[in-house]
Amino acid sequence: MRVALECHPLLDAKPSGIGRYARKLIEALVPAGRAHGHRFEVLYRWSQRRRRGAYNPPAGVGWRIIHHGRFFPLPPVAVVHGLQARTPEVKGVARVGSVMDLTPFTNPGKVPDEWLKLDREWIADAARHCHVLVAISQATKDDCVKVLGFPAERIVVTHLGVGHEYRPHAEAELEPVRQRLGLPRDYLLHVGDLNRRKNLPRLVEAYAARPELHALPLVLAGKDAPGADEVREAVARFALADKVRFLSYVPDADLAPLYAGARAVCYPSLYEGFGFPIVEAMLSGVPVMTSTVSSCPEVAGGHAALADPGDPAAIAEGIVRALAMPAAAREAARAHAQGFTWRRCAEQTLAAYELARRLSRA
Repeated sequence: MRVALECHPLLDAKPSGIGRYARKLIEALVPAGRAHGHRFEVLYRWSQRRRRGAYNPPAGVGWRIIHHGRFFPLPPVAVVHGLQARTPEVKGVARVGSVMDLTPFTNPGKVPDEWLKLDREWIADAARHCHVLVAISQATKDDCVKVLGFPAERIVVTHLGVGHEYRPHAEAELEPVRQRLGLPRDYLLHVGDLNRRKNLPRLVEAYAARPELHALPLVLAGKDAPGADEVREAVARFALADKVRFLSYVPDADLAPLYAGARAVCYPSLYEGFGFPIVEAMLSGVPVMTSTVSSCPEVAGGHAALADPGDPAAIAEGIVRALAMPAAAREAARAHAQGFTWRRCAEQTLAAYELARRLSRA
């Protein structure tokens, strides 16, 4: 079976969640698929041709170009998979679309509607034309059924994976990164873009309300996004300029030790399709405080301090509970997180292809 993968986020110079998903899935999908005789093509758009150097696909994977949604000459394929819902139409071919979350419809961060319009159109198009949707959590699957009206039996859940680089680190590994980033020995950490969905003004308010937490700087590692100004305004309002650190984007080489050096990871998101930082922190041996909503409890699996993301007092109490988590509980969380692998994600994705082929022939 030949599979064509439309995954334009691969070519982002600084990949965030969707870009990391595309890269890591392909790296696991290619060897898993080859074991079954499958071959893969990576599709990209004419407008991205100068950015191809941002990503090198696994050996033997071909590049194919799309222009205005149409293919240049392409060998016959059995499945076209859009890794960000956008799935080019090829007649007589099974279509699969990955859906990270339904943020463009639910808009939990109250961003301007026009910013969500394109993503909403892609997801709606996938729901109309794909034989199968891939959802990265049961929570996202439930939303696809509820919001899109897509049949549950045609949605395959593929929990994401996390790399082996996320693990407890020795002090000798941590100190060079702390020095490079200008961090003290102990700190609280949030990883993720500074967008409204991440609920960071409430996290800052929660941190401000508990002076006993102020011995641990609150480190925010992520790119600016719509809502970043509101985070900085909250820091100024609560006079925490000397306590809250903004690191902006942290490259992959520093991210794993950044996690491992934290005392706790704080992730009170308003809405997540999956929530990489929950698993990455657990694998690093670091306790987690996260939300009671969307996929966060599902991914945490009973191994995090959960808090109502709308209540700063509850968030603060969750941070305190996370910091008090005993070593045995942190080890149980790490064992739970080890079940999230890219190999398993790839195998579940291959199963989605087989289902799509059967449905396309019906």
